[in-house]
Amino acid sequence: MNQWPLIIRDLNVWTEGRQRLDHVNLQAECCRVLSIIGPMGSGKSTLVRCNRLYDEVPGSRIEGIIEINGKNIYDPNFDLFQLRRDVAMTFAEPRPFKHMSIFENVAIGLRLQGMRAGAVIGERVEEALALVGLWDFVRKKLHKSTESLRPGQQQLLCIARSLALKPEILLLDEPTSMVGLQDSAIIEQLIRELSQKLTIVLTTNSRKQAARISDRTAFLLDGELIEVGKTSELFMNPKDSRTEDYLTGRFG
Repeated sequence: MNQWPLIIRDLNVWTEGRQRLDHVNLQAECCRVLSIIGPMGSGKSTLVRCNRLYDEVPGSRIEGIIEINGKNIYDPNFDLFQLRRDVAMTFAEPRPFKHMSIFENVAIGLRLQGMRAGAVIGERVEEALALVGLWDFVRKKLHKSTESLRPGQQQLLCIARSLALKPEILLLDEPTSMVGLQDSAIIEQLIRELSQKLTIVLTTNSRKQAARISDRTAFLLDGELIEVGKTSELFMNPKDSRTEDYLTGRFG
């Protein structure tokens, strides 16, 4: 198993005429949680989205290397289907497909990958829903709309959709920013449990959340990676004064 399944080298990103990321170098360790913190507009979301090519929008420009298990995803010969298999992502706002049932929301990724065996799909859906703690709640209404789920449950459903693909890396862009405290605690506990088998990279605006659930933390400011290290060391003994100022609430 690769110790560093995600490696970012000298990454620069421009969108809408502005540089969003400036020579970022970062690694995510296997089966660990890496939190990316920083004030709004610091480039956190841009950084995680680049790992799934989500920022390929008109007018954007990307330079640098992002390696997934040693292969550069920006290499023209890179297998994009492999990227979709190996790296899954969820966003801050829960995005269930409202025109689909709960079951199909989880199964859709499997179908898009070409899976046709109904029994296998059913097993993968049940497994994913059980992993996020939703199975007992939804097992009798799998073919009903997602509208019966509260926002936190919808976010868990979106995570289940990602887990059904059995990815190696899970990207979570502010996964608890739009859910209540109870659901936030549930998602945090889930992240810790999943990190025993997955590499997890998450962005968060909550310093306390990063301190609670991450093994390593990276601090971004105005698109620049200021500092990265073990979470306990970064919070207790930051090497850069800007990191200390942010962690102590002097800005951001």
